[in-house]
Amino acid sequence: MTSTRNLSLLILVSLILRLICMTYSQALTEEAYYWNYALHLDFGYLDHPPMVAYLIHLSSLILGNNEWAIRLPAILCWMGMAYYSYQLSELIQKNTGLTALLLVSVLPFFFLQSMFMTPD
Repeated sequence: MTSTRNLSLLILVSLILRLICMTYSQALTEEAYYWNYALHLDFGYLDHPPMVAYLIHLSSLILGNNEWAIRLPAILCWMGMAYYSYQLSELIQKNTGLTALLLVSVLPFFFLQSMFMTPD
């Protein structure tokens, strides 16, 4: 029970920090590029696969055309990745899931990359 509570609390705090940072940063050039893809959906594009455009398009249908709609899918994908990192770590070695989750939550690369919607 404590492990589940710690897991939930860690993900919640990380999510709140990401939402705060996302609010105060402007859209990247690449994000505007993929937003344009989302406005003109196709089965594929010359230089990238279409999943990013599909996710932004779906988010834009719900939230409208704004920066939150562009970036929300990135945070949702991060939450899924954090959950599966926890599960995989627990599968490989018991009692290491929270450590893996902590690393995925606070390391600068994962923190910054989880706020920007790019396929990289």
